[in-house]
Amino acid sequence: RTKRMSASSSSSAGIRPLLPAPELDTVRNLAPSGRGKAHRQECERMEKERLKMRSQNYLREDEDVLDNPFATSPNAVGYMTDAERFHSDTAGEEKLLREKQRQRKQQELAYKREQQELRDFARYRRMQEKAEAEAKQVEQWRQDGVKSKANKQSVPYNPITMQYNDDLDGERLRHQDQNIMYRAKVRSELLNQKSNSEYNPITGAKMHHVHVPPRPKTPESLKQSKRNSLLLDKYKQ
Repeated sequence: RTKRMSASSSSSAGIRPLLPAPELDTVRNLAPSGRGKAHRQECERMEKERLKMRSQNYLREDEDVLDNPFATSPNAVGYMTDAERFHSDTAGEEKLLREKQRQRKQQELAYKREQQELRDFARYRRMQEKAEAEAKQVEQWRQDGVKSKANKQSVPYNPITMQYNDDLDGERLRHQDQNIMYRAKVRSELLNQKSNSEYNPITGAKMHHVHVPPRPKTPESLKQSKRNSLLLDKYKQ
């Protein structure tokens, strides 16, 4: 009854009824065949052939690149032979490294020595130029007499003894002082003549006039100095 109900319900739902399993005869179990070395090589060959034969503007690689993708061209920067790659002369490498360091140190010392020599030459040249300039300036001072005027008095007479100097400046100052005293006497005489009469209005005595000395003469040295200065000015013009 239950089987009939289940069959009727499954038929009513549209599901096919389960068929009985067939009876099995003798089963043959085969060992799985894996991908051996020959199979892998064949696959690689096929892939390379397909890469060579592909179209539609693909990059055509060289056969050497396809056969050995990790190979480096001899013209490449990173190319290295097997002998260089697998050498074991570490002591030689250390020696070459020490030689390079020693050469670099020698180059640094030579560069420093050269720069020091250039600095010394420049310093000596500056010292020589400075000495020549000082010597030239001293010679110019000697010609102009600039340094000799440092201890020279500002007035051409001795301020202690009040004596005129025995030079052209002292002679010029003496002549100027004589002219000043002469003009003072002349002025006194003029004031006496214009302000007073010939007699004293109190005592009636005759008035004494101021003695006026003769006009001082210009010394010959001053005349010659003036002529020389005029000639020098005319020559400069």
